Amino acid sequence: MHEGQTLFCYLHLAPDPVQTRHLIERKVTAIAYETITDSHGRLPLLVPSEIAGRIAIQVGAVALQLNNGGKRF
Repeated sequence: MHEGQTLFCYLHLAPDPVQTRHLIERKVTAIAYETITDSHGRLPLLVPSEIAGRIAIQVGAVALQLNNGGKRF
């Protein structure tokens, strides 16, 4: 990455000070999806992650059912 480039993605820089420092030093414009808010203050780009997190539990439960190879106790 170098000056003048724009990075638009999920960055989650809080636990990664090294990456944060490099982006600042290289004068990269970095826009984190997780910080974008709509006119109501909501975080619309995080909705797919929330949905995936909720569905993961249901998908795991289906995979553990006997007819999908789950084990009897």
